[in-house]
Formats: sequence, structure tokens, C-alpha cells
Amino acid sequence: VNGKNAASNTTTRKCDTFSKDHTKKIRTRRPDNANEYVEKRVEFLGRMETMEKRRREKLKRAAAEALYQAQVDKKRCPNCGTQQSFDEVMDGRNECQNDRCKKYAYQYPAYFVLSNFEKRIQRSSNRRAEVLGKIEEERRI
Repeated sequence: VNGKNAASNTTTRKCDTFSKDHTKKIRTRRPDNANEYVEKRVEFLGRMETMEKRRREKLKRAAAEALYQAQVDKKRCPNCGTQQSFDEVMDGRNECQNDRCKKYAYQYPAYFVLSNFEKRIQRSSNRRAEVLGKIEEERRI
């Protein structure tokens, strides 16, 4: 047990000597270190601010993309039917990026209107009746 105390006393003495010498060196260099410390701190705070801005922008973009993905009526290419991606919307690109249809602009899909559909069906059935009527007249002659 006494041996341990002796060892710790010599270690303590060595540490005290080192810390005193080290403290003297720091005191002699303190003005330079103070400026350097401030510069490093400013750099660190700048890096942290930049990281925080990037994180917030990333969250904001993810939220906007989730809202876009939830939309039902996204623009489509009239030629190939490809949906306009979120990146294309953000970049303001309104033309299809497919090699086959570079000139086609994205358009909103046409909505189904029942009254228009019924009118088309009625016109189609009227034309069909006319054609059938002409065919029957030709057979009679």
C-alpha cells in the first residue's frame, strides 16, 4: 500500500511540473491563441449554421415532394403518358424529357364529364342509325 502512495506522489509531482511548464507556455502565447480561438469558433458556428440551413431545406423539400406525390392530377405527356416528376416541376421544365417526344409539353389530364360523354354516345348512335338506314334502303332497291 505504501508503494502505491509513493508512486502516486512521484506521478503527481511530474504532472505538476508539466502543468506548470505548460501553463507558462500558454501564458506567453495567449494573445495569439485568443484570436485563433475566436476565428475557430466563428468557423465552427458558420459550419453549424450551414448544416442547419441544409437540414431545414431538406425537410422543406421532402414535405413539398410528399404534397406533390399526394396530388392526383399531375401533368402528363400527351404522347407517351409519362408523369411530370417533382424535380421537373421544381426546375420549371414543362416539356417531356423522353427522347421520343422532346417537343411535347406536359398537360393536365382531361377530366371525364358525363354530359359530354352522353352527347358523344348519342351522336355515335345517330350516325350508326343513319348508316344502317342507308344500307336498308340500298337493299330494297
